[in-house]
Amino acid sequence: MKLLRGSKMEGAGNDFLLFELLPGEVIPVALIPKMCHRTRGLGADGAIFLTALKNDDAQILMQFYNCDGSRAAMCGNGLRCAALYAYRKMDCPPMFRIRTDSGVLLVEVKSLNTVRVEMPNIAPGRECLVAGKTVFFADTGVPHCVITVPLNVLPGLDLPAIASPFRHATAWGLEGANVDWIAQVSPTAWQIRTFERGVEAETEACGTGAVAAALAVHERYPDESSFQMVFPSGETLTVDLLLSQIFLTGPAHFIASFDFSS
Repeated sequence: MKLLRGSKMEGAGNDFLLFELLPGEVIPVALIPKMCHRTRGLGADGAIFLTALKNDDAQILMQFYNCDGSRAAMCGNGLRCAALYAYRKMDCPPMFRIRTDSGVLLVEVKSLNTVRVEMPNIAPGRECLVAGKTVFFADTGVPHCVITVPLNVLPGLDLPAIASPFRHATAWGLEGANVDWIAQVSPTAWQIRTFERGVEAETEACGTGAVAAALAVHERYPDESSFQMVFPSGETLTVDLLLSQIFLTGPAHFIASFDFSS
């Protein structure tokens, strides 16, 4: 029997299981779906494994897995949780760098439960025609398809019923993309709902989705550089689009510590 010790955290309603690994320690990938299961496990949208680094551009290595055990290059809400965990439990300073599959990213613990993280922008966003709709595609560490709808329509959308043509569009390749539906409240404030691949369901929030949505909105309002994305969790994520960097600011909280027996 293997005993795994970790912490459960959440960022804007996205919840994660976090583990601290020694260099070279093997990640128990096969156990991730079991640990993340909502009724037979601890319940989480994903699992995050952190390793302290030496002689590197970054202080921490972050490896992220979806709840189905698939690897993902980036998770914005997960990155904020990882930053807060490393600050509180791994002796990192308030501002440091984390190595991810999407590059080395700057993170900053701004206050007790507010974290600001640098986000990747893998390639310029573009408009595409998918399932008869003009959508915006961006890779913000994870590929996203952004669809704009009226504000009064957004709450009633049945995301699992309508996501598939956009989630699995051939234009995104074999792994597909996350899908975000956004609705305008003002030029800089938008409501957003996200259907996430790897979870294959709507999640309460998505950091990479917030950034993709902000990039889509910026195409319409190029004079604006700061956008607030409001998720079904009620949390607001702020995306700041600077000249050469993108930053995501939002909450991160510890929920509990746990021992998991496999």
